[in-house]
Amino acid sequence: MFQSSIKRPSRLTIAMTATALTLVVLFLQPVPAKALAPLGYSWSCASRFCSFYVTTSNHGAYQWNFGDGTITGITTSTSASHFYNVPIDEQFHNVTVYLAGYSTPSSGSPDNIIGCQITYAASAVGIGTSGSCGP
Repeated sequence: MFQSSIKRPSRLTIAMTATALTLVVLFLQPVPAKALAPLGYSWSCASRFCSFYVTTSNHGAYQWNFGDGTITGITTSTSASHFYNVPIDEQFHNVTVYLAGYSTPSSGSPDNIIGCQITYAASAVGIGTSGSCGP
């Protein structure tokens, strides 16, 4: 009969190796951006003029898409304002406003993007609307 000189690992060694490999996999697995950097904003409008405020503090830079074709540059400011240039028609209008969060102004790609529908009034008397988006 042939005898091997190779020692078989003990059960303890196998369990410790499996635990170490599990930890390596958990630390190397990418985490979704939402879990890393939640993003949110609030908004308020007086007629067609709207103000937006970032309500989370997980990013170093932001970019707004106001839903009417206007997109800002990347900025470190946590607030923005926008005038919706539509005729006064005494109607409510809905647009989807997107906010992108970047780790730094030069990071290239956003860490997270959130979009929510906002409502503004194209009114001569300054009807107010407000809301929030995200966490």
